[in-house]
Amino acid sequence: MAKMKATASHKKEGAERPASAGGDGGKRLIMDVIGTSHRPDGPWPASDHQMLAAWMKLECLEAAGKKHESGVAVVDDSVKIGTLTVVKPYLKDSVMIEVEGLDAVDLSDASEETPVLLIDEKKPLVRLFVTKVLAEHHGHWTLCTLPTEDSGGLRQSLAPVKADLMQPIEDYKPMYRRNVRNFMPSLRFQPCQYLNYVEHSYLQRKLSGPVTTSNFTLFFVAKGYNTVGSSPWPLFTAVDGHSAYSYQLHVVIEQQAGVPDSFEARWKILCGEASEKTIGIDPTQFSIVVFAKTGRLVRLFINGCDSAKAAAELIIEDESDTVANITDALFGMDANGAKYFDGELSEFLAYSGELSDAQIDSVGRYLSRKFDMRWSWNPPKDQQILKEWLENKAKGKIKKTTERDEAEDAEETERSTYKQDMVQVEATMRSFGIPEEALDCMQQLTRMARFPRKRMLIVRANPFDRLFDFMKSTQTLLKVAAIRLLTMLCKNNSEAREAVLARDGLFELLQVLLRGHCHSLFFSFKPVVIFKMVDLLVGMSRHASQIGNKHSKKC
Repeated sequence: MAKMKATASHKKEGAERPASAGGDGGKRLIMDVIGTSHRPDGPWPASDHQMLAAWMKLECLEAAGKKHESGVAVVDDSVKIGTLTVVKPYLKDSVMIEVEGLDAVDLSDASEETPVLLIDEKKPLVRLFVTKVLAEHHGHWTLCTLPTEDSGGLRQSLAPVKADLMQPIEDYKPMYRRNVRNFMPSLRFQPCQYLNYVEHSYLQRKLSGPVTTSNFTLFFVAKGYNTVGSSPWPLFTAVDGHSAYSYQLHVVIEQQAGVPDSFEARWKILCGEASEKTIGIDPTQFSIVVFAKTGRLVRLFINGCDSAKAAAELIIEDESDTVANITDALFGMDANGAKYFDGELSEFLAYSGELSDAQIDSVGRYLSRKFDMRWSWNPPKDQQILKEWLENKAKGKIKKTTERDEAEDAEETERSTYKQDMVQVEATMRSFGIPEEALDCMQQLTRMARFPRKRMLIVRANPFDRLFDFMKSTQTLLKVAAIRLLTMLCKNNSEAREAVLARDGLFELLQVLLRGHCHSLFFSFKPVVIFKMVDLLVGMSRHASQIGNKHSKKC
């Protein structure tokens, strides 16, 4: 948690907080070399380091005597978060409170758009949302808040929400297993089993920020099994529920780009629309996985870095004003709630801000000692991929996503013939009526419908009755896929719009938009899809009006 100066300005994110009594040389090191040096696998990470946003380790469950293969309902966060003390009583509906102890709590990112939630440690239902830090006077700080729900007394303790992992539903709990790796416990995930972080947690707040400038580093000790379900198997997901922008780590079975017959299991990172996967690394073996994001540059390291090169790296090409306010962070499920992890997770650490090479190495060596795993750290000396991207952008060689998609569409259209397109559409439509294959089929058809000729062929195959059946489904994923495909088919195609109008589709789509408060459905749409739906509704209403006018003239 960042320390604040008496001038009411925050210290920089990467600055170290002075150590407490018995500290280490005047600086708070990332490793607790005093308190944990006596451990066989010590020293451990410092649980009160200002950049540590979450630390999920399973020793507390072991001490609590959880049985082997028992379902896990809660994993407590091991990060020590500072507390604020109320120095002046406040009434219900207050919008300002006075506190002390702000040097131990980071409220630098509090705003009206993203308020920071504080809770009373003794009364968890007492909640205050901080929107701004005003000023300091004799060690007391004034905080702006949303109108308080309750009154507060002198010496009341307040703290940010910790990043505890939760799963209250019995059937969805992952299994707790003893003696999995180096006699250490692990969580076994299978399809439909996942853990999510408590709402407004410290981790979600520290992973949020502009996608091209925010920094964080995530450490995982994990492996995949690739035995249950189909690729991908998502280990970790952090998603903005409003914009649907997400950071994800998957185990996948995919082939190397441009290399036929190279299918193999791989680790894969995803940031928004960008993704990259490893080559020649087996994710079915326990590994120390490091997901390091520094501005636009995202790198994946597996068991360290032997050859001064990341196992996978990508550049986030989004516009600079894209902001990911992380609302949901979870283990074992992807951003769409469609795929689940099949594997083990033994430990997780998350640091906000950019870690130095020495700091990454020290955390990696701790995990290596604890789990008896290989770790070697010879990090990349430069950011060549980022330099090349910036140079190409300066020369105008980097196109916007829409321009790139249009160019790819034109190239694809030139390569294929009418007969080839017809064969492809017919082959895909054969799976359309099979319930267990309908979701994948609609996703394939949506991609095909980007091309005008394929879109026309799909419309002529008359999939609309089945699409409207899927739109009425109780399964959110089927409903979302049907609406996306329907939206794409109606793009510049009067035949498709007439087919939708004939089935009272205007009313059905309006109902979907009006029910947008339903989280499970609305969360699945990106803003651009919502805008396309609105544009579709407007176009269809005009089309219906034109048909009505023609009919009136004939009469």
